[in-house]
Formats: sequence, structure tokens, C-alpha cells
Amino acid sequence: MADALGLITVWLDVPPEREEELNDWYNLEHLGQVTALPGFVRARRYRVDDAPLKYLAWYETVDEHVESGP
Repeated sequence: MADALGLITVWLDVPPEREEELNDWYNLEHLGQVTALPGFVRARRYRVDDAPLKYLAWYETVDEHVESGP
């Protein structure tokens, strides 16, 4: 497995009525799609119920040169 030398951090929140939909999409589609992209090593997500933004996602990359694409 490649070492991760870069990190993309995303904070997000979702309305309570859409949270189940977000979690299903994130767990069943998004994580697999992102980690299959060249340059992405790992992804993980954390939840803090009493924070202003409930979710924190970390996308570990091979370096700082990973850019968004199609």
C-alpha cells in the first residue's frame, strides 16, 4: 500500500431528513469511487453529533498534487 503524503479535509453537515440518504451514498458509492481514483490512498470519515458541522472526512493522497477531475 502506498504511503499517504497528502490530505484533503472536508467538513460537512446535512439536514436530518437527508442524513440516511447521505450515509447510504457515502458508504455504498462514494468511498469506493474516491479510493479507486489514481492518487488516493485511503478515506475515512468521523461523526461528532454536537459539532456545528457533523461530519469530517479525510482523503489521504499520495502527495499534494492530486487534483479534482471528472
